[in-house]
Amino acid sequence: MPPGPPPCCTDTPPTPPLAAPDAALVRSTAAASPECTTCATRPAPSPTESTTLCSQAYMLISQQNFRQIDAATIRLWLWQGYRRAQRRGEGCRVENGVLLSVLDFISGEL
Repeated sequence: MPPGPPPCCTDTPPTPPLAAPDAALVRSTAAASPECTTCATRPAPSPTESTTLCSQAYMLISQQNFRQIDAATIRLWLWQGYRRAQRRGEGCRVENGVLLSVLDFISGEL
């Protein structure tokens, strides 16, 4: 995978219209959050669910992607496992079962 954002972050925070009265506040809040807008809409991890930060998942995927699967395909495979941050200021997460399945496939023999 090429260098870039964690596997779930496919977008940039939307830029509100300049006419909006609180546009500067919205931009500064969106830019300050480590959680992208894609994952902010995903469900929170359940108490019994094991998850990994997307930033850590990205590192694992980039190290193990021996099959050179493209980032868009990996994001699609991970989509069902995306979870929003557990705590404020924390980045998005991915469910470990989904992550391990993807890692198993991308690191396997060709």
